[in-house]
Amino acid sequence: MITFEEGLIHLNGEKTREYVRMRKEDPREDLGRQERQRQVIQVILEKGTTMSGLTSSISNFKGLLTAIEGNFRTNLSLEAM
Repeated sequence: MITFEEGLIHLNGEKTREYVRMRKEDPREDLGRQERQRQVIQVILEKGTTMSGLTSSISNFKGLLTAIEGNFRTNLSLEAM
């Protein structure tokens, strides 16, 4: 059983994956999982728009897209994104 402390937490990649995929341990099941996924995406977007985050995000943008490319589909080219 996977558990996470209530409140603000810092997660590495593996723990983040466990956090957003957790469903059976959540009394709200899929609704809770969807909410956690939105939270994580929102934090990623917020961190990516800060100046320090923006600098590192831009330099790692192509690597980030390569890492997640198997998890989504789009008809946009890398340049369009």
